[in-house]
Amino acid sequence: MIMTTQMITLTMERVMTLMSWGLVVAAAAAAAIHLVVDLNTSRDFCIPTWNCLCLHSSGIARSHLNVTFSVQHTSHHYDQLIQMLLFTFPILLLASPISVLACEGECIIRITDAWLGNYTSLIDTVFQYIAQQISRDLLPAGGHHDSLQYLYPITSAYKDSSYDGMRTAIFPNYFHGKCQRDGIDPPGCPNPDCPVVCGTPGSLVHFFPTLRFIAYNYTRGTLQRLCSPGNDAYERTERSIVQAAAGPRGREGERRRVPWFEYAVTRARGELSDGRIFSYTRKREEGVKKRFEKIMRQAPNLLEQACGGHPSEDETALPKCSWEKTMKAYILTFP
Repeated sequence: MIMTTQMITLTMERVMTLMSWGLVVAAAAAAAIHLVVDLNTSRDFCIPTWNCLCLHSSGIARSHLNVTFSVQHTSHHYDQLIQMLLFTFPILLLASPISVLACEGECIIRITDAWLGNYTSLIDTVFQYIAQQISRDLLPAGGHHDSLQYLYPITSAYKDSSYDGMRTAIFPNYFHGKCQRDGIDPPGCPNPDCPVVCGTPGSLVHFFPTLRFIAYNYTRGTLQRLCSPGNDAYERTERSIVQAAAGPRGREGERRRVPWFEYAVTRARGELSDGRIFSYTRKREEGVKKRFEKIMRQAPNLLEQACGGHPSEDETALPKCSWEKTMKAYILTFP
């Protein structure tokens, strides 16, 4: 799986956290070794103040660890103290929860999939409508065409790119990082309703209108890009439509619309010259391409209509593409 910038950052934070605890353990071990040496000359031993790194749920914060030990000059007590120093800190390391209060990993994957799933039926509806227009306006009349198959390069490109695009649009382009301000979680953070833009489920819930608009805007933008000239999926689809439009019935239809042209040329020369055939074919293909482009450019507006219009971050925007109650409940199932 390709790691996002956010996932790499979180991984580095964990590494730094473990390194900080490693310093604590190393210091304890060093003190224990120092203790064995110094106990030969002193009955009381004081480990000086350590300025070390301690782990909190918010990350890494500086604190002071003051430890003073008074020991007796016996080998039995030496052993007990050394064991305490060597084993207490690793136990604390394992027992301390390294909790990452943010939407990462499974949370990112599932929420991204949920938004893509929400839009699946709407995307299908848009492409079915477009396919019907292509069949009616561009393909030979009377034929049995599965016009949706001609759109396969575009629909396939959407499916192939939609996950990475949607995930990046939400995480980390907008929602990322921790919610704390000066080391303190604001009220409602990290869950269930966090008024700070950050990478927690509570923040996604609080700024749900923004989240909804991000998901819509990405979907609309992707449709607009794939349904416009200039990308491989569009060009492949266009070639298929032009070829299908040039079928026998299509040519007959064109001739029926300009019977005088074929009659005049046939009477004058018996058959069309190669140059005239090429010119006629080229003009016909250009006409098909223009009509195809006009049909495809409807896709973003068709999605907007299907979503109920008014695309924005307002509370009442996109009423048919909100899924607010269901999505909020689902988002809060993640820690």
